[in-house]
Amino acid sequence: DKSTGKSNKITITNEKGRPSQFDIDRMVDEAEKYNAEDEANKRRRLRLRTLSRRTR
Repeated sequence: DKSTGKSNKITITNEKGRPSQFDIDRMVDEAEKYNAEDEANKRRRLRLRTLSRRTR
């Protein structure tokens, strides 16, 4: 505070139980991998659905 000359200091640390940057990066990589697999599965289901409709 400018009028009293006192100051406060806050230190933010990586608390126990929180993911590390390595863990976060790994989770992002996994999410991208599974997203690609999900998209491939969606396309496959769409093709099967389309084929099923044509054979009715």
